[in-house]
Amino acid sequence: MGIPVIQGEIVSRVLALEHVDDECETFENELIGREEKFRQVVARVKPDHDLFVIFNIPANTPSIFITVSDGDRNLIRQVISNLEEIEKEGKQLEPTDVVAFEDKNLLASGVVAVVLVPLSVSGILCDLEESFSLNGKVYRFCLVVFLSKDEHELWKKQGSDALVSYFDSVDKDLLTFSQFE
Repeated sequence: MGIPVIQGEIVSRVLALEHVDDECETFENELIGREEKFRQVVARVKPDHDLFVIFNIPANTPSIFITVSDGDRNLIRQVISNLEEIEKEGKQLEPTDVVAFEDKNLLASGVVAVVLVPLSVSGILCDLEESFSLNGKVYRFCLVVFLSKDEHELWKKQGSDALVSYFDSVDKDLLTFSQFE
């Protein structure tokens, strides 16, 4: 499968990070009821081979949804495909946006939503530029953080600032998917 220049540029930027392996796997998947395929990339984090960087290589949107996790890579790729689909349908997702999911596999893992946050909060991804321009188009990275039911409820009742304060107060683990189980 050939990768257009912009998609190759995105992959190169992520794989150039100090803590990311320089080898990766590229996947395509379809959302149920959709014909379009979504591409994602999975690369190991060095030296911790239980952690992976997972991100999309967008076809029709400016956003690159990225996360670092020890969770089920197929499930996380599906979430990222859904985020890309939301943007493709016309809703521009921004930092601090929360997207809820009713996926039985996510719910079984204790995850009910994701919040988008700046890359600067990730020790592994903080050296990645938040946005860049290529061929006259601006692309931007959005860090995907998974939320438990309680965290999602806090956001619904008190907003993004309260959620960020909570993350700070409990030193929120942004990497470990199993924390939700």
